[in-house]
Parts: sequence; structure tokens; C-alpha cells
Amino acid sequence: MNGLVHCHRCIIRVLLGLLVLTSNTSAFAKPQRAPNRRMSLRTREPISITRKIGDGMIPKIRGGAQSSAESSTTKLLLSPMMIPILDFSNPLWKANGIYVATNAVGFLISITTGSHLHLDLVGTGAFALATIPTLLQDNVAIHAQWSSWAVALWGTKLASILFFRATQIGHDKRLEELLLTSAGAFQFWFVTLVWNVLSSMPYLLGLCNNGVSGIGGAVGGVMLKAGGAFYALGLGIETIADVQKYLFKRANPGKFCNVGLWSISQHPNYLGNLMLWFGILIMNAPWLIESATATPLFTVVPLAVDGNRIGGLLIGALQSSANWLWRCRRLVVALVSPWFLWNLFSSQASGTMTNSVKLANSKYGNDPIYKDYIENVPPIFPKF
Repeated sequence: MNGLVHCHRCIIRVLLGLLVLTSNTSAFAKPQRAPNRRMSLRTREPISITRKIGDGMIPKIRGGAQSSAESSTTKLLLSPMMIPILDFSNPLWKANGIYVATNAVGFLISITTGSHLHLDLVGTGAFALATIPTLLQDNVAIHAQWSSWAVALWGTKLASILFFRATQIGHDKRLEELLLTSAGAFQFWFVTLVWNVLSSMPYLLGLCNNGVSGIGGAVGGVMLKAGGAFYALGLGIETIADVQKYLFKRANPGKFCNVGLWSISQHPNYLGNLMLWFGILIMNAPWLIESATATPLFTVVPLAVDGNRIGGLLIGALQSSANWLWRCRRLVVALVSPWFLWNLFSSQASGTMTNSVKLANSKYGNDPIYKDYIENVPPIFPKF
């Protein structure tokens, strides 16, 4: 239990670090030269890192103007990171606040009633609820509008389907043992919260940019349409898979579903979910890259180039690379979403996360058709 708590704390710290780093649209202040003043957290002046090229001197960090004796140097201005403040007017923090509140309500219902009916309704419905502040806001960028409606539509649809299924089956056998205790209920809702945040990371980070695309308006429009098409295809696959399974189970109680999309994939609903979230990532990708005019991470000011041209060029190249990576930081963090979802679905399909595979084997294990199905049909991605 101590290890689980420690793991939860580590995940929370990582999530907060990533969100603070990427949600601050002006995370680095513009460097301003202020002679004869020392660097302080109050003045937020740039750090001057001065080094004589080629003389082996250890870099010096100092504030203020350079003396005339140091004129044959290259000056590197590092824009200091502002102290992160959780600005709850930021749409990212609004959405995450809704995730936290919704899952807290779900946890309270679990420990007070022991019911399973609300699990998917609350956990999946949180996605739709998180889009409400953006959908009600005026002057929202087009990528935020598209992806907000996309997340809201999917969250509402899936929560409704899963809630209807819950009313038919009552308790979820896969979660009965876990939800028997308060600690188990906390673990379930904490994992659900992590699922909410990490799955929707491309959407959440896209909300931080309400301006122009970082790679051009024309390219942004193409990516928006391509992402929308990919999302629609994934949503269609997931929905058709759910409907096919429901109709099959109603007509063939006690049998496993191997018709339609389920004949080419053991979990076509997982495939559709992966595709729709990847589509949302594509929709937001151009706006997850800052424009070239954004405040750079580093600014190199060559004070003199006599005899130090190579060193100046080297520092300039390193500075440009660092600034380019900094512009793409939100896109890099957003890639956590497909990575997380793939590992989540792979773990569920293999039975390493839940006992779903064990339950299926105990129910259908003696059926030769089921054995052949498991051996020849891929878990998620179909073979063509």
C-alpha cells in the first residue's frame, strides 16, 4: 500500500509539472538589459552567462552590465522562468478542476453506496463536462471549438452507452474485488483521473493557445480537417463495435461476440478510441507549436567576434536548436496521450491490468471456436 501511495504521489508531481510547464503561455519573460542591477526574483532580469571563447574559463553567472575588460566575449541571455502560478482562469486548469471534482464525486458515491452504476457515467462523462467552459466562451479559436465539440460528443455518447449497459448488468465483475474497500475505490478513481488527464492532453494543451497556428494558417486548416476525418472514423468504429456487440449479446446470450468488426479484432472499440484521440491530436498539433515570434528560451548577443567567430556560431546553433525544441514542447507532451492509451488498452487486452481475460477464459475456454478466435484474431489492430 505504501508503494502504491508513493507511486500516486510521483504521478501527481509529474502531471503538475507538465501542466504548469506547458500551460504558461508566457512561461519565459522577454530578456531586458538593465545595467548596474543584479538579478532577483522580483525584477526578473535576464541571467548573463559570460565566457571568453577558447580560454577555458569556467562560465560566470552574473547580473547587470559587462565591464569593458570583458568586451571580447559572447553573451548568452537566458530568459528566467517566471514562478508558476495556478491561474484558474486558464481553460486548461478549468478543465482539470472539473476532472478532479467529478472524480471526487464518483469516489464519494462509491464509498457511501457501493454502487457500480455510476462508474462509467461519471468517469467518462467527465470528458464532456470538462468542455463546457470552452463551449460557453466567446471568441474561441477554431481548433479549440472543433476539439471541444469532438470531446463532448464522444464523452456524451460513450458515457450514455456504458451507463445503459451498467443498468443491464448491475455490478461489474471485473471491479467487484477492487471496489470492496475505500482504498480500492480511491485507487479506481485516481486511475480514472489519470486517464481523464493523459488521454485528453492534446485537447487540454490546445486550449492554451487561442492565437495563430505555429506552423501557418493554411497548414493548420489542413491538419484540422485531417484530424477531424480521423476522429470521425475512430468514433464510427468505436460506436459500430459497441452496437454490434450489444445486438449480438442480446440475440445470443452466453456466447462471445465474433461478428462484424469483432471478427477482425478482439477489441475494435479500443481501436476506435485510439483513432479518435489521435485525430484530436492532429486537430490541435499546429497550435501546439509556438510561432517563430514567440519569446525564445535563449538569446545570444555577440559582443565581439574577433577571433571568436567559431565559438559564437556554435553557441548560436545550440541556441537555435534549444529554442526550436522549446517551441514544440506542448506537442511533445501531447504525445503522452497516444502512448498512454496504447499501453492502457494493451494491458487490458492482455489481462495484465484487469481480470477480464481470466473471466473470458473461464466462461468460454472450453469452446474450440473461442480458442481459435484468440489464437488467430489480433487483440487490437486488424491484419490486412
